[in-house]
Amino acid sequence: MADKTRGKAEIADLAGDEAIEAASQALQKLVSMAEELARAAKESAEEAARKAGEIDLAARESAAAATRAAEEAAARAEEKAVAAKEALEEAIEAANAAGKRADESTKTAKAAGTELAAKLTKETARKAGDAGRKAKREAAAAFQTAEDTRRKAELADIAGDEAIGASTKVSGVIAERVEEAGREAKDAAVKGFDVADKTREKAKLADLAGDEAIEAAEQALQKLVSMAEELARAAKESAEGLSARIDAIAQAAGKSAAEASTGIKEATAVAQSAR
Repeated sequence: MADKTRGKAEIADLAGDEAIEAASQALQKLVSMAEELARAAKESAEEAARKAGEIDLAARESAAAATRAAEEAAARAEEKAVAAKEALEEAIEAANAAGKRADESTKTAKAAGTELAAKLTKETARKAGDAGRKAKREAAAAFQTAEDTRRKAELADIAGDEAIGASTKVSGVIAERVEEAGREAKDAAVKGFDVADKTREKAKLADLAGDEAIEAAEQALQKLVSMAEELARAAKESAEGLSARIDAIAQAAGKSAAEASTGIKEATAVAQSAR
């Protein structure tokens, strides 16, 4: 009986050892699996972090590139606005000078016309014609500079808009500088349009004064020619009349001389007979 009991105990003990061994192996396997899962999870997390870093870097690089591109575009817009403003300022200066010359030529042409009306001579007619032609030349130059100024004012206005638009895509000092350049270009454009209009009006007045002076000179010359022809005709008629009178006098003198000669001959004959 004792042997059976001891046998069963041994069997139970052996079974326990086997169960413990199996449990230990299972636990080790679970630990290994957990470690493997943990390692895989770590690697996945690290990969995800690496990719996230790459994405963040790419995003920052893209943002930096976009900022650089915007700043470069703003710089170009600023340069364009400044250049357009400077070109317009030169055109405005030229237009003002052309307008002044047109004003002066208008006054000169009108003064020459007034002098011609008061004193009709070949010299005053020549001066009026010269003044009229000069006024028309100055008018043509003023028209040209007015058109050039208007065109450059339009370009400055466009460049100003572009600079202001570009300034909204950047920030800080760059944005302020570019916006200021745009504003100045647009302000210059307003002045340019005004100067162009005024210069064009001065050109119109000079052109009109030139036409009037030239027409007055032409009419004066025609009148002088008519007067010269009338004087020539009168002189011719006077000369012809004088020539006729001279001929008549000569004929009368000849007749008187002939009669005197005949009288002398007759007196001489009478005297000789009396002897």
